[in-house]
Amino acid sequence: MNKIRSKFSFNIIVPSVLSLILFVLLIFLIIIPYFEESIFERKKEMIKELTNSAWSILKEMDKEVQDSIMTLKEAQTEAVLIIKNLKYGKEHKDYFWITDMQPKMIIHPYRPDLKGNDLRDYSDPSGKKLFVECVNTVKEKGEGFVDYMWQYKEDSTHIVPKLSYVKGFENWAWVIGTGIYI
Repeated sequence: MNKIRSKFSFNIIVPSVLSLILFVLLIFLIIIPYFEESIFERKKEMIKELTNSAWSILKEMDKEVQDSIMTLKEAQTEAVLIIKNLKYGKEHKDYFWITDMQPKMIIHPYRPDLKGNDLRDYSDPSGKKLFVECVNTVKEKGEGFVDYMWQYKEDSTHIVPKLSYVKGFENWAWVIGTGIYI
Protein backbone atom coordinates (compact mmCIF):
# COMPACT_ATOMS: atom_id res chain seq x y z
CA MET A 1 0.00 0.00 0.00
CA ASN A 2 2.86 2.39 0.82
CA LYS A 3 4.45 1.60 -2.50
CA ILE A 4 1.21 2.48 -4.32
CA ARG A 5 0.88 5.69 -2.34
CA SER A 6 4.51 6.59 -3.07
CA LYS A 7 4.04 5.89 -6.78
CA PHE A 8 0.85 7.96 -6.75
CA SER A 9 2.74 10.86 -5.13
CA PHE A 10 5.52 10.68 -7.64
CA ASN A 11 3.35 10.19 -10.75
CA ILE A 12 0.55 12.63 -9.92
CA ILE A 13 1.57 15.18 -7.31
CA VAL A 14 5.15 15.93 -8.43
CA PRO A 15 4.23 16.65 -12.09
CA SER A 16 1.27 18.75 -10.93
CA VAL A 17 3.45 20.81 -8.60
CA LEU A 18 6.14 21.18 -11.29
CA SER A 19 3.49 22.29 -13.80
CA LEU A 20 2.17 24.85 -11.35
CA ILE A 21 5.68 26.18 -10.66
CA LEU A 22 6.41 26.41 -14.40
CA PHE A 23 3.11 28.22 -14.97
CA VAL A 24 3.85 30.75 -12.23
CA LEU A 25 7.38 31.28 -13.57
CA LEU A 26 5.99 31.77 -17.08
CA ILE A 27 3.61 34.45 -15.82
CA PHE A 28 6.20 36.34 -13.76
CA LEU A 29 9.23 35.96 -16.02
CA ILE A 30 7.69 36.26 -19.48
CA ILE A 31 4.06 37.41 -19.62
CA ILE A 32 4.12 40.27 -17.08
CA PRO A 33 7.43 41.74 -18.36
CA TYR A 34 6.10 41.54 -21.93
CA PHE A 35 2.97 43.50 -21.02
CA GLU A 36 4.97 46.04 -19.02
CA GLU A 37 7.30 46.60 -21.97
CA SER A 38 4.36 46.85 -24.34
CA ILE A 39 2.66 49.47 -22.16
CA PHE A 40 5.92 51.42 -21.82
CA GLU A 41 6.44 51.41 -25.60
CA ARG A 42 2.88 52.69 -26.12
CA LYS A 43 3.49 55.49 -23.61
CA LYS A 44 6.71 56.41 -25.42
CA GLU A 45 4.81 56.57 -28.69
CA MET A 46 2.12 58.68 -27.00
CA ILE A 47 4.57 61.34 -25.75
CA LYS A 48 6.23 61.41 -29.15
CA GLU A 49 2.90 62.09 -30.87
CA LEU A 50 1.84 64.61 -28.23
CA THR A 51 5.12 66.48 -28.73
CA ASN A 52 4.56 66.41 -32.50
CA SER A 53 1.10 67.92 -31.95
CA ALA A 54 2.45 70.71 -29.75
CA TRP A 55 5.28 71.25 -32.25
CA SER A 56 2.66 71.77 -34.97
CA ILE A 57 1.35 74.76 -32.98
CA LEU A 58 4.80 76.31 -33.28
CA LYS A 59 4.80 75.56 -37.00
CA GLU A 60 1.38 77.18 -37.42
CA MET A 61 2.46 80.28 -35.50
CA ASP A 62 5.61 80.47 -37.64
CA LYS A 63 3.45 80.32 -40.75
CA GLU A 64 1.57 83.36 -39.44
CA VAL A 65 4.94 85.15 -39.27
CA GLN A 66 5.92 84.02 -42.78
CA ASP A 67 2.55 85.24 -44.10
CA SER A 68 3.10 88.61 -42.35
CA ILE A 69 -0.02 88.14 -40.23
CA MET A 70 1.95 88.41 -36.97
CA THR A 71 5.36 89.57 -35.90
CA LEU A 72 7.81 86.97 -34.63
CA LYS A 73 7.43 88.28 -31.06
CA GLU A 74 3.61 88.12 -31.27
CA ALA A 75 3.69 84.59 -32.69
CA GLN A 76 6.12 83.37 -30.03
CA THR A 77 4.05 84.97 -27.25
CA GLU A 78 0.86 83.36 -28.60
CA ALA A 79 2.56 79.97 -28.95
CA VAL A 80 3.85 80.12 -25.37
CA LEU A 81 0.38 80.98 -24.06
CA ILE A 82 -1.21 78.11 -25.94
CA ILE A 83 1.41 75.52 -24.99
CA LYS A 84 1.55 76.68 -21.36
CA ASN A 85 -2.14 75.86 -21.06
CA LEU A 86 -2.01 72.50 -22.84
CA LYS A 87 -2.55 69.81 -20.23
CA TYR A 88 -3.32 66.14 -20.67
CA GLY A 89 -3.49 62.94 -18.67
CA LYS A 90 -5.93 61.56 -16.14
CA GLU A 91 -5.64 64.54 -13.77
CA HIS A 92 -4.80 67.09 -16.51
CA LYS A 93 -1.43 67.72 -14.84
CA ASP A 94 0.85 66.46 -17.62
CA TYR A 95 2.35 69.33 -19.58
CA PHE A 96 4.77 70.65 -22.20
CA TRP A 97 7.85 72.79 -21.69
CA ILE A 98 10.01 74.86 -24.03
CA THR A 99 13.64 75.96 -23.91
CA ASP A 100 15.80 77.63 -26.47
CA MET A 101 19.04 76.11 -27.76
CA GLN A 102 21.20 77.91 -25.17
CA PRO A 103 19.35 76.31 -23.15
CA LYS A 104 17.28 79.01 -21.51
CA MET A 105 13.82 78.20 -20.13
CA ILE A 106 11.01 79.78 -22.11
CA ILE A 107 8.08 78.08 -20.40
CA HIS A 108 7.54 75.42 -17.75
CA PRO A 109 4.09 75.34 -16.13
CA TYR A 110 5.27 73.95 -12.78
CA ARG A 111 8.65 75.69 -12.59
CA PRO A 112 8.07 79.39 -13.36
CA ASP A 113 11.21 80.09 -11.29
CA LEU A 114 13.25 78.70 -14.21
CA LYS A 115 11.74 81.06 -16.82
CA GLY A 116 14.45 83.10 -18.52
CA ASN A 117 17.24 81.28 -16.67
CA ASP A 118 20.34 79.89 -18.34
CA LEU A 119 20.10 76.13 -17.76
CA ARG A 120 23.55 75.03 -18.91
CA ASP A 121 24.56 74.23 -15.34
CA TYR A 122 21.15 73.00 -14.16
CA SER A 123 21.33 69.33 -13.22
CA ASP A 124 18.99 66.76 -11.76
CA PRO A 125 19.69 65.11 -8.37
CA SER A 126 21.88 62.48 -10.08
CA GLY A 127 24.06 65.22 -11.64
CA LYS A 128 22.71 64.93 -15.21
CA LYS A 129 22.54 68.24 -17.08
CA LEU A 130 19.16 67.39 -18.48
CA PHE A 131 18.46 70.53 -20.48
CA VAL A 132 21.90 70.43 -22.08
CA GLU A 133 21.19 66.80 -22.96
CA CYS A 134 17.85 67.79 -24.52
CA VAL A 135 19.59 70.43 -26.66
CA ASN A 136 22.30 67.95 -27.65
CA THR A 137 19.66 65.37 -28.65
CA VAL A 138 17.98 67.98 -30.85
CA LYS A 139 21.31 69.09 -32.37
CA GLU A 140 22.30 65.50 -33.17
CA LYS A 141 19.00 63.97 -34.27
CA GLY A 142 16.39 66.74 -34.41
CA GLU A 143 14.29 64.88 -31.83
CA GLY A 144 14.50 62.00 -29.40
CA PHE A 145 14.11 60.61 -25.89
CA VAL A 146 15.97 61.86 -22.81
CA ASP A 147 15.77 60.30 -19.34
CA TYR A 148 16.45 62.12 -16.07
CA MET A 149 15.17 62.72 -12.53
CA TRP A 150 12.43 65.35 -12.08
CA GLN A 151 9.78 66.49 -9.63
CA TYR A 152 6.48 64.62 -9.80
CA LYS A 153 4.06 67.05 -11.45
CA GLU A 154 3.76 70.13 -9.19
CA ASP A 155 5.26 68.43 -6.10
CA SER A 156 8.85 69.70 -5.88
CA THR A 157 9.58 67.44 -2.89
CA HIS A 158 8.86 64.21 -4.79
CA ILE A 159 11.67 63.44 -7.29
CA VAL A 160 11.19 60.48 -9.66
CA PRO A 161 12.66 59.11 -12.91
CA LYS A 162 11.19 60.67 -16.02
CA LEU A 163 11.48 60.07 -19.76
CA SER A 164 10.84 63.00 -22.09
CA TYR A 165 10.50 63.25 -25.82
CA VAL A 166 12.04 66.45 -27.19
CA LYS A 167 11.82 67.97 -30.64
CA GLY A 168 13.57 70.99 -32.06
CA PHE A 169 11.80 73.84 -33.80
CA GLU A 170 14.62 75.06 -36.01
CA ASN A 171 13.07 78.33 -37.21
CA TRP A 172 12.96 79.71 -33.66
CA ALA A 173 15.84 77.65 -32.21
CA TRP A 174 13.46 76.18 -29.61
CA VAL A 175 13.18 72.76 -28.02
CA ILE A 176 9.74 71.52 -27.00
CA GLY A 177 9.13 68.44 -24.91
CA THR A 178 6.86 66.44 -22.67
CA GLY A 179 7.41 63.30 -20.68
CA ILE A 180 6.21 60.36 -18.65
CA TYR A 181 7.10 59.41 -15.13
CA ILE A 182 8.70 56.00 -14.94
